[in-house]
Amino acid sequence: MAVILSAVWAVYGQNSIMEEQWKQLRLLPDEVAAKIEIVVVDDHGSPPAIIPDDIQARHKCQLFLVTTQIPWNQGGARNLGMTHATAKVAVMLDPDMVPSVLTWDKILMAAMKLPRREVVKFSLAKKSGMITHSSPNTWVIHRKDFALVGGYDEDYCGNKGWSDVQLLHVFNSAFKVRIRKDILVTYWQPGDGVDDCMVTSIDRSVGKNANLHRSIAKKVSRSFGGDWFQWTKSRKKKTLRFPWKKLI
Repeated sequence: MAVILSAVWAVYGQNSIMEEQWKQLRLLPDEVAAKIEIVVVDDHGSPPAIIPDDIQARHKCQLFLVTTQIPWNQGGARNLGMTHATAKVAVMLDPDMVPSVLTWDKILMAAMKLPRREVVKFSLAKKSGMITHSSPNTWVIHRKDFALVGGYDEDYCGNKGWSDVQLLHVFNSAFKVRIRKDILVTYWQPGDGVDDCMVTSIDRSVGKNANLHRSIAKKVSRSFGGDWFQWTKSRKKKTLRFPWKKLI
């Protein structure tokens, strides 16, 4: 059966919350599991990321390792996963965004119906019951469209935050973005019973990247009339600026 969707995770020493991902995937029927490719990028975390044998038996799987330590390299890690995923459409998930079986069905259906130049933005449901439709990092997208805008801006790597906000601006300029309030992905937070759902071992301050984003936004406004897509097309910066290797 052909793979319809690539599911891409960037992880950083988060095997416990990833086990919650595997628990839900194990509940999928075999014929549904065969439609989903698993792509995990270990962003040089500890303990090393794994894909359990039973998950590998039911899904096409790829596992990559970033071989140097770059704090908050999530954007780069997602770029790596999206570059090597094989389905036409991908969903990018943080480890703490755990789709249920029903939600996986909705994501698959959205992927099957997704036209080019259109992006689905899924919503998050905290375990407390609170729902948010505004997270800037929740995407189902054609991989060719992701590549068209250059993916995540790796100028932000090394410090926390704002690369996802910038990508939201780019998508809004380049594509039709559809917020799907009916696609609710469970969002785990500290206190929900899994300690590694949040990365706390590296500096979480966002000031440097906030300043970077303000500087870029001024340039986009001044030189490109606020069109973030035109700005991306003018850039020469490359992605995957770090060493990596494929493990699976």
